[in-house]
Amino acid sequence: MIQASYLNLIQGSRVKKLKCYFCGKTPMFGNNVSHSKRHTKRMFMPNIHPTTLMVDGKPKRLKVCTRCLRTHYKAARKETPSPS
Repeated sequence: MIQASYLNLIQGSRVKKLKCYFCGKTPMFGNNVSHSKRHTKRMFMPNIHPTTLMVDGKPKRLKVCTRCLRTHYKAARKETPSPS
């Protein structure tokens, strides 16, 4: 049985707010499993950060997960020439 708070999250706009701009990562649902093997519902939240990134040559405020942010910075570092 799904609790009412989970239904509100699925149907509401909160899930839309927790979505990565690049990969589309959103909250996932699963179970907490105690030592006695009792299962209770839980949510796995993506690590989303609001950041300003350059998109099409213009700064844009985006919500990005840490994995995509790291990949973006690594790609940007690779494109710029080294000082030596």
